Amino acid sequence: MDEAKDEYSLESTGEVIDSLINDWIENSASIYRNILDSENRQVYTKCWRYDGEKVSENCAPVGAKNLLEVVNKDSRWNGKLSDAMSMLGNTVDSVRDEFLTWQYVTEEYKEGNTNLAYMIVDLDNKKVYTNRLAYQRFDEWEKNLESMKKLGVYAVATPKLTEYQSDIDMDGSQWKSLIGGNMWMDNYECVFAVDTSYPIQDDFYQESKIYQEYAPQVRFTFWIAIATGFAMLVILAWLTIVAGRSNREEGIVLNRVDKMKTEIFILLSVAVMVICIYGEISLSYSLLNGVWFSGDGLNGTSVLIFAGIVAVSVCMTGLTFWLGMVRRIKAKTLWKNSILCLIIKYVRIGIRHLGEVWKAAILFGVLVVVHWIAIAMWEPGIWLFVMLAAEAGAFFCLMRRAIGRARIIKGVKAIADGQVDYQIPLNGLKGGQLEAAVSINKIGDGLDRAVEESVKMNASKRI
Repeated sequence: MDEAKDEYSLESTGEVIDSLINDWIENSASIYRNILDSENRQVYTKCWRYDGEKVSENCAPVGAKNLLEVVNKDSRWNGKLSDAMSMLGNTVDSVRDEFLTWQYVTEEYKEGNTNLAYMIVDLDNKKVYTNRLAYQRFDEWEKNLESMKKLGVYAVATPKLTEYQSDIDMDGSQWKSLIGGNMWMDNYECVFAVDTSYPIQDDFYQESKIYQEYAPQVRFTFWIAIATGFAMLVILAWLTIVAGRSNREEGIVLNRVDKMKTEIFILLSVAVMVICIYGEISLSYSLLNGVWFSGDGLNGTSVLIFAGIVAVSVCMTGLTFWLGMVRRIKAKTLWKNSILCLIIKYVRIGIRHLGEVWKAAILFGVLVVVHWIAIAMWEPGIWLFVMLAAEAGAFFCLMRRAIGRARIIKGVKAIADGQVDYQIPLNGLKGGQLEAAVSINKIGDGLDRAVEESVKMNASKRI
């Protein structure tokens, strides 16, 4: 223990035990060590050894030669050189990403590359930030503002919402929130305008071309969609009215699926629709994340085909579910053919015959409890034998009931065949079976008395 304290620079026996438990000892990357010189004299205590990748620094930190010097001067970084390098790497990556984004946006909206013109005026420092050379003079910004308004569509955002100007049908508070949340000054005029003559074939030009091509068809498509929706409602109403009717039979005619239990029918219908919708969402997610591509773009034809199949499947399942429920309601089997109704029915029967079935119910309850205890125990032990004994007892009771039932059926058949003197053996019978057997055995005596009384009555009538 003392050697471990000296070698790994641990101060107490508790630290040694914790190190053994956490497997720190013999792991040079996770434990402090003492440094000895060539004569085996201790030079440094509680030092950690870095065993990561070799790091080459092209730039020195501010106020130090390298990162190692920084972490050596601050005890908070002791043993965390890897963390420092990782954090530094993440920072460099973030700066690079931000720079590339800035470079891309700057080039994308450079004059000559876009139909968009912007002008940000810093009124306090009298500076103008713009992508147009003609709008760079601060003393002409108001004149340039009017010039930008004539380009086509524009929006002027300021810190005050009352000064918002635009010919775009858009809420001014959205512009104020968007611009104000990203602005680095307090007093500004931010102007955006798009040249609607579209002299440059950029994204605005492409979107305008698409709009001009398809916009005239939007109104026609809208009315077609309205008419189609109305027709679908009419068809659905007609199918609902005639559901269950047939020219061959009277009354409500049920299909095979209508004979299925109501709860099972509902679950299957919902499950099919959920699977179809989930499949469509999963495929769309995969496509949006670049999993499935065709050339340089998405395979749109395949997407449309799959979406159509999903839509048809969902509609067919939904229509089947709706009409099935309508037929059940018309035939008054929605409740009668349900599992819940069946359960309630048997519960009522059990309550009415509680005096006859309570023993079987208790036996079943004990058997279930014993089984669950045996299953819940990780190592059942004695409960395994209890479970086996309960199963053997249940098997014995069932066999005895089956034998008694077979005896009673045999006796009833014998008496029905004319053997009025037949007697059911009573040995081994108990409870309700014993009472039934005794009553059946007395049937012969009752028949004899009835015959005797009938003979006497006939004789008296003759006299």
